[in-house]
Amino acid sequence: MHSPLITRSPLTHSSRALTRQISYTPHHINKPFLSAHGGVPMLNIALGYGFCLLTALIVITGDYLLKVAADGDMALNSRHVIAGGTLYATSALMWYFAMRYLTLAQAGVVFSMLTLLALCAIGYFAFGERFHLREYAGVACALTAMVLLVRVT
Repeated sequence: MHSPLITRSPLTHSSRALTRQISYTPHHINKPFLSAHGGVPMLNIALGYGFCLLTALIVITGDYLLKVAADGDMALNSRHVIAGGTLYATSALMWYFAMRYLTLAQAGVVFSMLTLLALCAIGYFAFGERFHLREYAGVACALTAMVLLVRVT
């Protein structure tokens, strides 16, 4: 745990004027346990992907509730809208844990890919939405991006 360094501000001469300089080294990216050949630990990748999946599932459920509310012309204070917003807030906590084990780029691509696939499936099966070549190409690009950003060494 790093503690912030407190110094006097160079802009004022008052002894009460303090600024906080926070230096933070991201220690979470290369944790030393269970490393695979000196690279990023496999357990970290699995945990990061697990938290990304949990985050995506929570967001997708929130999206579904908001879509039902929007299609049903429900008020902003309806149960569906409030539950969807609450799920979004909960997903922020899971996102925090995902970023502890993955780089932001990795977590972002995994989350986006999982969310994209799930929302496409929900749109197709639950709401009867149809897809065109452009949507299929977008899904293929998302899957390719995930494969390219995975760092397993």
